Amino acid sequence: MNKKYTDRELLAQEILFHPEIYPGMIRRNSDEIIFLLWRSDGLGDYMTWSLFKSDNNKHYVRRVIWKQRAPYKLKKPETIAAECLISQEMAYSIMQGLPNLNCDIDSPYDDERSNLIIDGTEYGVKMGSNQISWQGALSQRLVELTKWYEKTLCQFEKLFC
Repeated sequence: MNKKYTDRELLAQEILFHPEIYPGMIRRNSDEIIFLLWRSDGLGDYMTWSLFKSDNNKHYVRRVIWKQRAPYKLKKPETIAAECLISQEMAYSIMQGLPNLNCDIDSPYDDERSNLIIDGTEYGVKMGSNQISWQGALSQRLVELTKWYEKTLCQFEKLFC
């Protein structure tokens, strides 16, 4: 079953998954993105965090938030973004811990699941053309990814507090 998205939702996803061209922010090249993390809370905000490495060897984290629960009468999605310079040490530490996303994974879960998700939160990681997303507990094969994701997200969120 394909979910149909409104024009507003499609625009929000375009903004979230292309942070390098966020309006009002410094334009970056898509090849500067090392990875992108996302979290879509069924009852809250949809957020992405991207780690960029610029030509001058500096690392930046850009967070984009879509206020999903903003009034539906708005024609454009309500989004906000912020960017923060991080140290090379922090960037390299995060990148060294990133599990390999090139693995052959049929399903990120140990059990069979239906496509029905009720008010759940979806998590994901994208690096180059490889990506994985999940809801709830991951397969034991991917426990390293879950730990890395949670640790990285915690570090990124501290930057914007």
